Amino acid sequence: GLSATASAALRASECTALGCARHVITTSTATARLLAADYGVPSDRLSVVEPGTERGATRLRRSESAVALLSVGAVVPRKGYDVLVAALAKLKHLPWRLVIAGDGERSPETFRRLVADIASLGLTDRITLAGTVTAERLASLYASADLFVLPSRFEGYGMAYAEAIA
Repeated sequence: GLSATASAALRASECTALGCARHVITTSTATARLLAADYGVPSDRLSVVEPGTERGATRLRRSESAVALLSVGAVVPRKGYDVLVAALAKLKHLPWRLVIAGDGERSPETFRRLVADIASLGLTDRITLAGTVTAERLASLYASADLFVLPSRFEGYGMAYAEAIA
């Protein structure tokens, strides 16, 4: 969602900061490879420490109800909500509902486009944009979901995936 100028300035700033760091801790092997290849961080100055998650509550699915889908993450181009909504539009004949929990203010244009896509595809009664939620609400959403869905175009680690698995 950044302009080319802003992206280049941010990348230069990140390269400078990483060059000054004695050691860099990252959350995944994929991000460590990216930092080494694209930012020149020597591998002996990189450590991978994956975040932990606490196991959530489980529940049995009631087969007579609509499938409860959950997607978690800021509404930004990288998360691929446009892909998810387009795919779900092809499944209108099936019983499902989707909650998207995530900040809608980071990329206002992406959020506006998502709202427009949902409306134009006739999905406003099936997709809820919950916005930023508390940790308690997020735990409740995970516990009540039948299936976690997130067609992300890129994740350095994917904390939402780890939370969903837990």
